[in-house]
Amino acid sequence: MSRQPLRNSNVLLLLWKTIDNRLVSQLVGADTGIREQLGKLPESAALGPQARYKGAEDLLLHVARVWKASSLQMARISQANHMDYYHFLQPNQYLPGSKPLSGEEESEAYLESSPFKEPVELGYPLMVREGEDLVDQGVRFADLTLLFQDERQTVYIDSCCHFNPFGYGVIAERMVSEILDGR
Repeated sequence: MSRQPLRNSNVLLLLWKTIDNRLVSQLVGADTGIREQLGKLPESAALGPQARYKGAEDLLLHVARVWKASSLQMARISQANHMDYYHFLQPNQYLPGSKPLSGEEESEAYLESSPFKEPVELGYPLMVREGEDLVDQGVRFADLTLLFQDERQTVYIDSCCHFNPFGYGVIAERMVSEILDGR
């Protein structure tokens, strides 16, 4: 309708606008109907069955297993498409013994009350173990969690898990080394 000579026909433009408005109205009606029906369903029908966990470690074990299964699937997809796949587990300052924190990191990048602290303390060892299983299944997995174990220089820049350029450089060098060693 936007091309010549149609765009100059007021009758055709009115017809197009009428049809377009009717279609929009039908879409809105369908969307409203779907939302009303979803509201009548039990929550489990919309969200799936509720999982019950004995505690944080049980939940994190489930998460680690889903993480491993996802990595395994990405490796298989990559292999089926003749691509290399590498999986690296990055370091985190909340993993005990993974790095002697600098003064700057203690004040800027480590919070005792961080919401990341407990999941890392409990979950990373599970991920390391699941990562070993990935290796057994042929996935090129590298555990970098202890990469900074002897590093005294500041590498963490925030209380989550992000690195300064030096830290990223160390990680990148290790990744390149792992990739070249795996060829």
